[in-house]
Amino acid sequence: MVSVARRNLFREKPRLLISMGGLAFSLLLILALDGLVAGSLAQLTAYIRNTGADVYVAQPGVRTMHMSASALPISKVEEVRRVEGVARVEPILYASNAVAVGDNRSIAYVIGFDPRESKSGPWRVKGGSADLGRGEAVVDGATAGKLGVELGDDVLILGATFRVRGLSVETSNFVNSLAFIRLDDFAALRGQSDTASYLLVWLVEGLSAEEGARRINAVVDDVGALTSTEFASEEGRVVRDMSAEIMVIMSAIGFLIGLAAVGLTVYTATLAKLQEYGMLKALGASNTWLYRVVFEQALWSVAIGVAASIALAFVLSALFAVVVPDVPIRLELESVTKVILGAAAIAIFAASVPITQIARLDPVAVFRR
Repeated sequence: MVSVARRNLFREKPRLLISMGGLAFSLLLILALDGLVAGSLAQLTAYIRNTGADVYVAQPGVRTMHMSASALPISKVEEVRRVEGVARVEPILYASNAVAVGDNRSIAYVIGFDPRESKSGPWRVKGGSADLGRGEAVVDGATAGKLGVELGDDVLILGATFRVRGLSVETSNFVNSLAFIRLDDFAALRGQSDTASYLLVWLVEGLSAEEGARRINAVVDDVGALTSTEFASEEGRVVRDMSAEIMVIMSAIGFLIGLAAVGLTVYTATLAKLQEYGMLKALGASNTWLYRVVFEQALWSVAIGVAASIALAFVLSALFAVVVPDVPIRLELESVTKVILGAAAIAIFAASVPITQIARLDPVAVFRR
């Protein structure tokens, strides 16, 4: 059975190439659209995930950074620091603004951090340094390229001029980018020397983030503490509801289109072999044996198509990273699993449709042709 299924599939190389190419590109559509959604959401929560903080503390009721405003008395830093199990606390100031050069502007979330507390600043700097002096900033490298900004150039942030000291990586997305300035510069410009937007908390080794957040909420009044996982999840949910909803819809449509193309490819490939199945039937092959050949051939087609589509998706992801870094493609196991299961199911269904024709094949009629 195995040899017959493989022989049917690989005997006509041009037909195989066309069929597998169509199947692979159909599945690539699914992987690419899923990857765009996953990559965009990952970049929108990149700061939360990359600081390494275990717990995020905001004012009560605030559960995100995107489209939110949080203000805490700076005294809360010491209160949180005294909670059992807390190893480190860093305050940041945060606001939606822009990085501007002349008439060119790029929307940015501005984060004020203490350069001496480097964990709350940029996690990757490809040029320059994140050790900022007064009046210096780190801006996203991709955004700087769009604005024509280089190290040492001046940009306008929060209405004040800053010199670009560093260029960060992985800090832009399809909505905006991140810009980093000193905490004291931010406070002076906004008159917020006695407040913080959020507190980033690192816990002692062995203490879970859930327990740390529970202790902070129990001991410190008028704050809301969330684990970094919860905070990132809330951020992703809000962004998905607002900015990425259309991408999710596109991904769902792409999934249906891709599966339809897979089904059509397998169906036509099966029909093309009807005469050969008739000859096998004339030579004594049972219907059950032929069905097994048909289904195995369909699964082989899916396996080749999936493998090719994954390889193409990695190539496309690398290409996007170079050409359009603001729009990443991120391949995730969940998406690959969905493609494999969906393609296998639709292939089996598509291969089963012509089975009634195979069952009705007249071996004598086949030889007459």
